[in-house]
Amino acid sequence: MIPMIAGVIERFDDYYVVIRTREGEILYWPKRDIPKDSVPGAIVYAMLSSQPYTHPLQVDPKHILNTLLLGSE
Repeated sequence: MIPMIAGVIERFDDYYVVIRTREGEILYWPKRDIPKDSVPGAIVYAMLSSQPYTHPLQVDPKHILNTLLLGSE
């Protein structure tokens, strides 16, 4: 199962977006990799994988729904 991180965009810096996770951790994500319509306060999700690339359709939909709706990891 691929772990998913949820967070809220706090602000935009020159090249990075500052994201705070539920656990209070701060992530600095490249601005170029954030959807263009993102704004401070928006909730964003990131999936982590040790594989070079996993097509989104290969991710377990039940896991995604549980993470989004229940906050379970």
